[in-house]
Amino acid sequence: MRFFKYNRRNKLILATVIILLAALVLAHYIYGSLTGNNDGRYNLSYISVKNINSFFKPAVQKAVQDIVQATLDNTGYSRWEECRHQLDMLVEEADIIPHKGREVLVALSLPPQEGMIACYKRDGLGLEYMGRIPGLLPVTGITILNNACLDSRLIIADQNHDEMLGAFFNARYRDIFLWKDGHFDRVLGLLTGYNSYWNQAWDGIKEDAHWLWLNQSSQVEYSDNGETIYVRHTQSLLQSMATDADSIPDNKDFAVRYYRMVKEEYRWSSHWEGYILGEYTDRVTGEKVALLEDYRTNIASFIRGTSFDMVKVARENGEILIIPSERLE
Repeated sequence: MRFFKYNRRNKLILATVIILLAALVLAHYIYGSLTGNNDGRYNLSYISVKNINSFFKPAVQKAVQDIVQATLDNTGYSRWEECRHQLDMLVEEADIIPHKGREVLVALSLPPQEGMIACYKRDGLGLEYMGRIPGLLPVTGITILNNACLDSRLIIADQNHDEMLGAFFNARYRDIFLWKDGHFDRVLGLLTGYNSYWNQAWDGIKEDAHWLWLNQSSQVEYSDNGETIYVRHTQSLLQSMATDADSIPDNKDFAVRYYRMVKEEYRWSSHWEGYILGEYTDRVTGEKVALLEDYRTNIASFIRGTSFDMVKVARENGEILIIPSERLE
């Protein structure tokens, strides 16, 4: 009987050792393969991208480190090196350029005000750096949009700007980019959410000062195989029911003072190489211009005493101007 127990114990020990050795071998394989086999041509491996979703935590940590470091090196964002542990990262695979294989998009963000996207082309196990989209706000999402007029697919970058701790303000943006001639062009920029709070006491009101809240929420829909983009904004100016409060009241403690719905329809223009609200004639110069943005429908136009009777237009030579809306015909 003792001999049977002894054998069974040894078998259990042996099985445990085999399992541990197998786990160590697997961990070594996953961890060691993070840099991949790039034949020395690329500084980032596709295996690093795949290992972001690994069940093995050290592999995930190593993959994130490799992707962040390679992206900072490739994009020239060396100024972010000292705060690399504060960076947020998003990685998306997509087929942006037809017949060229899939691409990998890496978004790095330094909240609350900075973000960028790097684009890589996959070549076997290696990733070749293609270019970047700089000057973004912190990126919260990356999606791809088809457009029947284009061979390449468009990149949609959602961003969030949160300054509530100091400036009582936050906003969401959606920018759309097209890969063209070796770089990314922005073909549309949308404000998709907005909140701003301020106290009337800051404007000199000494008694019964209310908090004011400027709010916009937006819905974006894509139609006609990506050629048309419909945007519906719900805009309101609200006032707190309580007065002389030191801090911002809860949302439920505000009452609406002004309210409106704004609808916009953007159509793709191959001539202007972007989404436009329409084509007009400039009364002053007599030339054709594309309407890019109408500030008369901007959320900030709710503020009294501020004129927003202006529009943003593009000229044939590519120049962007802000002019009075009355110049459009």
